[in-house]
Amino acid sequence: MVPKLLSVLTLCLTTLSVNVTGNIVPAGYQLASLFPKHLTFKSGATLAALIAIFLMPWKLMENSTSIFTFLSIVGGLLAPITGIMLAQYFVVDKTNLDLKELYSRNGKYNYKNGFNINAIITLVIAGVLCLIGLFVPFFQPLYEMSWIVGIVAAFIIYIFPFGQLFMKLFFPRFKKIS
Repeated sequence: MVPKLLSVLTLCLTTLSVNVTGNIVPAGYQLASLFPKHLTFKSGATLAALIAIFLMPWKLMENSTSIFTFLSIVGGLLAPITGIMLAQYFVVDKTNLDLKELYSRNGKYNYKNGFNINAIITLVIAGVLCLIGLFVPFFQPLYEMSWIVGIVAAFIIYIFPFGQLFMKLFFPRFKKIS
């Protein structure tokens, strides 16, 4: 009986220690980096833990459809980000990153107010394309393949002239990516 109890206790403590280091530590550092004047690592980690408890992630496990819906939504939003990153690296930058410019304050990778508007618009359009099947039954096949649809759609929208045309129409001072 004691060896079994010790094994279960070891398994629980191992799971807890891995998840704390894997989830709370990065979240604490990220919050402290986002708000350096207001948060330290300790307060950032505490805030992340409180937010995690408030969000009640264990509710996702109440029925089988909620966890799959959540994961599909996350995948549908992460896929366009992957497509944008692939397009930026392979097409726009042609696999050459200028590290000095990447870390300089006014380098070529510094976009309007620090935001790449083309990437944000691409993310919104491709994200809607991925997730519209959740709400409109006709587009259900796009939702079921949201990862592939998101990567391909974001890649094309980001590099295709449509994305740049859209940017020129709504943001006249937009510089064309080459």
